[in-house]
Amino acid sequence: MVKVRTTGRIAVLATFAVLATSAIGTAAASATTKTLQWLVTYPLISNEVPLTTVVHGDYPATAARGSTVTVPLSDDVNAGVEITEGLLLLSAPDAAGTISGGRTVTYRDGTSQDVPFQLTIPKTPTPPSGTPFTFTATGALTFTVPSGAPTGQATVRVRPAAGAHIVTKSDLGEFDTPARLDPVAVQDVVVGTITIT
Repeated sequence: MVKVRTTGRIAVLATFAVLATSAIGTAAASATTKTLQWLVTYPLISNEVPLTTVVHGDYPATAARGSTVTVPLSDDVNAGVEITEGLLLLSAPDAAGTISGGRTVTYRDGTSQDVPFQLTIPKTPTPPSGTPFTFTATGALTFTVPSGAPTGQATVRVRPAAGAHIVTKSDLGEFDTPARLDPVAVQDVVVGTITIT
């Protein structure tokens, strides 16, 4: 899962503009932050590599049945030293790409809705050897609350699988990096609640 901050501000402003145009049927948002541990598979590295993300989302307090909800998202990613050494080995001056992930919205009656999203990884320079490769990816989660959803609290959780498409200026070019939540770590994957009205 490998989807700086200066570039991210532009994308965040854009997602807030989308939120403003989709706000009918929703109430004021509250920010949530959660640190999660992942295991990622990179090309040329036989073992899964640990990766840490701090995920941020502005979930609305309420949303009406049938309304469209847009949630600005950002992930602060620490991909570790391994990816730095790999990029240096490839003589890649930088890396960019996208993160693909998902959230599961579970309604009061137990029914659920899986919602995919994509975050943009800005072009990030390869740091010096021994330095973790870090960046902030930004985007938005958008879904429509089913018209038949029950009223009451809905819970938003992080889906256990994700991945990234990485673009480099190297012989390896573009590649995919599947990721999964670390099954050993005890993790709270709830990242938001929304009251359905």
